[in-house]
Amino acid sequence: MERSEREVYPTIKKIFKYVYIHPSILFIFAAAFFTDNLIRIFTLYGIVMIHEMFHLMTAHVLKVKVEGISIMPFGITMRLKDDYIRRPEYEIIIAFAGPFSNLLMIFIALIVKAYCLWDTDNMTFFIFSNTAIGLINLIPALPLDGGRILKAVLTLHWGFARTFTIMEKVTKIMIGLLGVWGIYILYMTGFNFSVLLISCFLIFNLTAERRRNHLVMMKEIVYCKQKLLETGICTAKTLVVLHHIPARRLLRYLSYHHFLVITVMNDTMSVMGILTEVDIIEGLIRYGYEVKMGEMVEERWVVGSG
Repeated sequence: MERSEREVYPTIKKIFKYVYIHPSILFIFAAAFFTDNLIRIFTLYGIVMIHEMFHLMTAHVLKVKVEGISIMPFGITMRLKDDYIRRPEYEIIIAFAGPFSNLLMIFIALIVKAYCLWDTDNMTFFIFSNTAIGLINLIPALPLDGGRILKAVLTLHWGFARTFTIMEKVTKIMIGLLGVWGIYILYMTGFNFSVLLISCFLIFNLTAERRRNHLVMMKEIVYCKQKLLETGICTAKTLVVLHHIPARRLLRYLSYHHFLVITVMNDTMSVMGILTEVDIIEGLIRYGYEVKMGEMVEERWVVGSG
């Protein structure tokens, strides 16, 4: 994440090295106190805090830089220093760490309850809350953990841009399903609108994810040379395209974990030339957004021969 927590939320306060809290959270706890729900609110926030701490600790182990954990009235989130995790396998591990913490807390609570060390309504609420938070976070929709895991898995095969297009459609489908389910639950109970709130949360964040995707794509363009120069070795992905294909269509195959090499063929299936993702980016900048792959090969050889 490029901007600090103070820039995003000017009134947020840093209370520990990696923990930020918004002062308005005090109103939540005050309301909980006067409605005799203080223990349950502390339980919910505690569960989510542990969930996010598992994300943070896993990120530290994998040497992924984090900005910190923000405690806000509408939830608790961990924020990265960068806009995305370059290695999809790391994103899978970091995303799964949160639901794993819920599973671990459920396991411990069941053991405690089985041995009658603490068998109360609060323990039942603790187990139920962990189950609900864990399952909700595994929904395959952005920005939830399940969506992050699915996005990282698909990125390994299709690249970042193409994967985000797929994930945007999946998220919209999940929003629709949750919306219908939420309306049904509200109709049946007359008061439970929690599922509808989740649906609204996903709608709000989908717009933010779309903006972030555009920013990541711009960074990917800048980073296309560095990812090979920094390591000297990079996994390659090869594509074969016909000469009349617009070069801009190759942008969807860009990814931060492999280097793209493209073989351009003519109508007789003969090789016209071989380009890299760097050639594609520089060609689009030099020759325009509508340049064809065959034209780019020809222009490259003419420039090269001069």
